[in-house]
Amino acid sequence: MEELLSDIEPPRDQIFDDLAQDLRDGLIVPLLIGAAERGNGVTRLLKALRHEAPGIERTRERLGLAASGAPLAHIMRTIHTAHGGKLSIGRVIRGSFTDGDSVSNGAAEQRIAGVSRLMGSSSSKQEKISEGDTAAFGRLESFATGNSFVAVRPDTKTRLPALMASPPLPPVHAFAIGVKDRKEETRLAAALAKLIDEDPSLTFTQDQASGEMKLAG
Repeated sequence: MEELLSDIEPPRDQIFDDLAQDLRDGLIVPLLIGAAERGNGVTRLLKALRHEAPGIERTRERLGLAASGAPLAHIMRTIHTAHGGKLSIGRVIRGSFTDGDSVSNGAAEQRIAGVSRLMGSSSSKQEKISEGDTAAFGRLESFATGNSFVAVRPDTKTRLPALMASPPLPPVHAFAIGVKDRKEETRLAAALAKLIDEDPSLTFTQDQASGEMKLAG
């Protein structure tokens, strides 16, 4: 500000360094406008994530987590694919994970069936995924969006730290759904379960008064 008042144009590097530091300190939040379908603004977004966004060390500091301890990851999203089954998209907060690791979310213990990086609709298998990276973990059927999990290994304690998770938004709209053939109700229920697994803000209820199945979100 002093430079501007003195009619001195600040160097671009200084401006971006100050903005990046303010972002990491939580003083500002950038607003980026673009269009993914046309590619407008996508490169700028990727540059912001790479050069300006806080690193994994700041994330651990914000969550009150130690840098040492059992490998830890947090599930940000769940998707169900036609051929790969359930994929849990998670960021590794500490340590590293490999295909076949046994992991626990505090309530269940399962084995990772494949680790892969996603790029659009394509994926590439990875032997190992390290802290700070985001990856798809295969077939963690008992794990849900918002869960955190740790690697279960003989040399590490499996106590799961309590990470803050945002509660789902309350539904504001609902509509009734049904099937032409009652035999399809089981398949419909299974499909709805996957849908709600992918989007925790959705809820499915059976209206006792009308007998209708309702999906709200």
